[in-house]
Amino acid sequence: MTSAATPAQLRRWGVAAFLIAVAVSLAGLLSPPKLFANGNFFDSGLRLLRDEREVRVYFDRGQWLADRGRPYSQEYFQEYPPAGVLFLALPRLFTADAAVYQFIFAALTSVLFGLLFWITGKILAFFGRPLKYLWLLLLPGVLYFSIWRFDVLPAVLVAAAILALTEKRLGRAGLWLALGGLVKFYPAFFLLPLLMLAASGGARPEPTPGRRDAVRAAAAAVIVGLGGVLWLAGPEAFLSPVLFHLGRGFEIGSLGDVMIWLAGFAGGGSVWLAVILAAVFAALQFAAFILLLIYGRVADTGSFIRACLFLLLPFMLFNRFISPQWVVWLVPLAILVSDRRETAVLGLLGAAVYLQFPVLFGLDPFAWHYKVVSALLLAGIAWLAWHNAAVMRRDGHLRRNTPKTPAPGG
Repeated sequence: MTSAATPAQLRRWGVAAFLIAVAVSLAGLLSPPKLFANGNFFDSGLRLLRDEREVRVYFDRGQWLADRGRPYSQEYFQEYPPAGVLFLALPRLFTADAAVYQFIFAALTSVLFGLLFWITGKILAFFGRPLKYLWLLLLPGVLYFSIWRFDVLPAVLVAAAILALTEKRLGRAGLWLALGGLVKFYPAFFLLPLLMLAASGGARPEPTPGRRDAVRAAAAAVIVGLGGVLWLAGPEAFLSPVLFHLGRGFEIGSLGDVMIWLAGFAGGGSVWLAVILAAVFAALQFAAFILLLIYGRVADTGSFIRACLFLLLPFMLFNRFISPQWVVWLVPLAILVSDRRETAVLGLLGAAVYLQFPVLFGLDPFAWHYKVVSALLLAGIAWLAWHNAAVMRRDGHLRRNTPKTPAPGG
């Protein structure tokens, strides 16, 4: 399926998105470091136009490269996977100044945002969907976290993998997903639907020697890359981020935090409730993998995207920590297949997440209005998860299709 969008139109959309990101970045970088500093919880200003605090963390995480040290060692703590650590350290090759680092970081993410726009537009054209869906990438939450976090990089790699699937290049798609999983963990989840797609014969290319060589080269590149990471940083490159995140409790605004807050009005005990919820949520986060493996069917690129959402949405919903940048994971992926109601919910989430952070979080993350907005966002994610599963069931991608036995005399 293709639409009337031309390559020139798609390039113009990508360039326009890059220029918009540059303009927003410059507005943030040139704004005062503290906006509305008085009267908010942190007394350090609302991070409305830029997140200097978070980017400063990224700057510090790149210190190992400036010192020619070893990441993941006791001297250089890291909470991100190895490719993410390398990306954050990249600007440190050019500067030791935190302010200059912010400019370089924003320039890199702006380029990636334009690339995400362009690739997403190409996929929309393949599905015959109008390019107006790209406007959702300009919602304040999506744009803000695309610039001031590095989650736009794995989002680009996921989009590149889906684009490869539209060209029936499973090996290349696997390579992009594997690389994405080395930046942030979530793209690696999508390797399961990719394997299911390969096993079903969907999107399978003609078996030519050139394609076989390309798949082997992609696999070799991933193996060499993993070997290099292990040689540089040791197994801590994979164990340290996992153990760090497993050790985190319910953060303010997470589903567990909201449920404990609501239970407090009924006199519920928060300590035991937190322990129970942590165990239940850990199981629910990954139960979708088992359900997809048993009942799922991935037959083409569209059902692959639906299967990815089937894994991603529960992972987001039942997380113990709050990461508003999930909007960059979700929106570019979901608009590729969303119906009218899903698109409306995605639009609301893309705007409301900016209200949650940086606005209400900066004012007072313990106030009731922050909890309410967080609860509404979680309700939106839950609805998307339910509706996505319903669409998969309707299309026969979430159950074993067995022929029905005719009724007697029917």
